Amino acid sequence: TTQPPLTPAELRARGRTEILQREARERQLESVRQRELAKLKPAEQELQRVEKEIVRVEQAVKEQVRQRAAFNKALDVFFLKDLSNIFLK
Repeated sequence: TTQPPLTPAELRARGRTEILQREARERQLESVRQRELAKLKPAEQELQRVEKEIVRVEQAVKEQVRQRAAFNKALDVFFLKDLSNIFLK
């Protein structure tokens, strides 16, 4: 029912076997990890493309707001009766 104690040679062999098994598991997990990361690559690239597009659109909107403000100011000046107020706005 109880097993005899292992000899030093058996302990070393068991230790080497466990190390080899652990290294094999680590390689397998790294392989799976790399495969899964590769699957995410297209989504990551699409996300980066969309983020760049968002920045571009935000800049375009900001420029439109700036142009609209300049236009409104010019329109206000155009309709001013008293041109001395031009520099007060």
